[in-house]
Amino acid sequence: MEEEINNRIQCDWNNWRKVSGVICDRKVPIRLKGRVHKAVVRPAMTYGLEAAPLKKTEGKKLNVTEMRILRWMSGVTKKDKVRNEHIRGTAKVTDASKKVQEERLRFVWPPDEKRRATHGKRSNVRGGGWNTKERKT
Repeated sequence: MEEEINNRIQCDWNNWRKVSGVICDRKVPIRLKGRVHKAVVRPAMTYGLEAAPLKKTEGKKLNVTEMRILRWMSGVTKKDKVRNEHIRGTAKVTDASKKVQEERLRFVWPPDEKRRATHGKRSNVRGGGWNTKERKT
């Protein structure tokens, strides 16, 4: 699993390098940089981890990598003593480990209000499927 985490982190940095012209530009607003990060960089890191069991140390490794990228993106160093929460708040980005956990929950059990509301009827959700409550007719 350690190799897979390191591979995901490497993919994260590779995608960051691809868009570093936009992300590191001081003229681009930080919120737009955050959106680019969420759309391009983070999916490379979280891809395939929704089915993998993560240890706390591995989740921390993902968070550290993401914070390094966010600090670089916002032009803030550790010497500036700006808290991580402030940087995440300005870019509107959450923890990578929390995102992986959300993806895992979505992967394992998709909470779908439409499916629950049908009460046994064929769901109109993509992929179909039957509700767990069956109606007697």
